[in-house]
Amino acid sequence: MKLKKKFNICILIIFLTISNLFLGNTCLANTPEINSEAAILIENKTGNVLFEKNSTKKMYPASTTKIMTAILAIENCDLNEIATVSKEAVYSVPSGYTTARLVVGEEISIEDLLYALMLNSANEAANVIAEHISGSVDEFAILMTEKAKELGCNNTNFKNANGMHNEDHYTTAEDLAKITKYCMKNETFKKIVSTQKYYLPSTNKYSNSDRLMTNTNILIQPNSKYYYKYAIGVKTGYTTQAGNCLVSFSNNEGVELICVTLKASSRTDESSYRFNDNKNLFEFGYNNFSNQTIIKSNTVINTITVPNATKESKNLNIITKEDINDYISNEINLEKLKPEIKINENIKAPLYAGDILGKISYEMNGKTYSTDLIAETTVYTKQNYTTYILLAGLILLIISIILVPKKIRKH
Repeated sequence: MKLKKKFNICILIIFLTISNLFLGNTCLANTPEINSEAAILIENKTGNVLFEKNSTKKMYPASTTKIMTAILAIENCDLNEIATVSKEAVYSVPSGYTTARLVVGEEISIEDLLYALMLNSANEAANVIAEHISGSVDEFAILMTEKAKELGCNNTNFKNANGMHNEDHYTTAEDLAKITKYCMKNETFKKIVSTQKYYLPSTNKYSNSDRLMTNTNILIQPNSKYYYKYAIGVKTGYTTQAGNCLVSFSNNEGVELICVTLKASSRTDESSYRFNDNKNLFEFGYNNFSNQTIIKSNTVINTITVPNATKESKNLNIITKEDINDYISNEINLEKLKPEIKINENIKAPLYAGDILGKISYEMNGKTYSTDLIAETTVYTKQNYTTYILLAGLILLIISIILVPKKIRKH
């Protein structure tokens, strides 16, 4: 008997394991396989996480660092402001790193520096911006970290303005998504990172206008095989230690997604992995999620009889005040969602249409959705005629006292 029981348990375990395997494959069938060591995909408006892989793991950001450098330049400078290129800004960039061929002593606008920074990923441009704003790169890095903390990035620490490798210079895919979400609200930032090409103008130290800045994010380059028609930014990055990184942004008929992939590969000749990862994640987000209405406004949740109300108005519909919408998985069966409904106690007349009478809430994927419950119509108080007769008599008495001549009142 015991042997048979053990045999049945073993069969059950094997069955459950196989079932979970198949069910798991079914649920995850559309989830993309990505090369990147860390990644996150979020919907921009809600911040909903649609996909994540090691998104809170501390990673080296390489030149995606320049996203923060750019937004601080935009917020702290006028675009027409002129900065002077220092010797330190130029010669502190090691050989082999990308530059915009800026010249020591060159006077150049903040706007031109931003295009060199975000398109060509010019490292000396980051240094010039940092020195112009804070006096030194070290001081500017402190400002960068403080700004990150303001945005809720608690796993980010900056040591320079351009992303050159430093053991103490790190962030996470989650934090980079938060920073990008903030930056893309700025129209100047958005315009710059979505620009494909830009020529730096001639300056006091550089007489030609031949310095072409080409956006390294080839998702937005129509002639690239990795072109993605919905992409509109944001920034690439690469160092040996950080690998191939990419922060990108897309807009498909008003649905905006932010994608961050870190360390897609440590080889320069395998930079295509990051672009493929981002395209696949974008397609996953658009094909498997959509804007859905969990409940509509003016939906009747309950009908109650209000005490002390007139016969005509005593039956009251309690309705939802607003729509509850979100960008959620298409696989969620909204009809099976069970709300938590809280209706106020001791509801009585009088009530006015729109008065708040409670709240309805939904729990889904660790997120709470709610809206107020309100009165659909006005509820009038039942008249107490005895009170009105006494009140009318009192009013008549006061009027008579006022109108009757003084002599008669005295008599």
